Amino acid sequence: MKYRLIAKANPLNREAPKKWYASPKLGEFGTVRLILQSGGVDTSDEFNSSKIKGVKIVFTPGSELKSQLHNSVVNTILLNRY
Repeated sequence: MKYRLIAKANPLNREAPKKWYASPKLGEFGTVRLILQSGGVDTSDEFNSSKIKGVKIVFTPGSELKSQLHNSVVNTILLNRY
């Protein structure tokens, strides 16, 4: 996986120096996002992939899928379990 580094300010102390965090690069797919959980570092040179502690996958449906889901009929199917 490729990632880029982004400098982010501390939301609790905007005057503090920014720290560097990883952000995934997925191209133009756009409906799937990865959220990388990482520790911040003082400079981009200090960051490496070992700083990434976890990954969350977030799916956001596009407008066409939302429309199809909104207009669809849901049927219940009962399955017998043996």
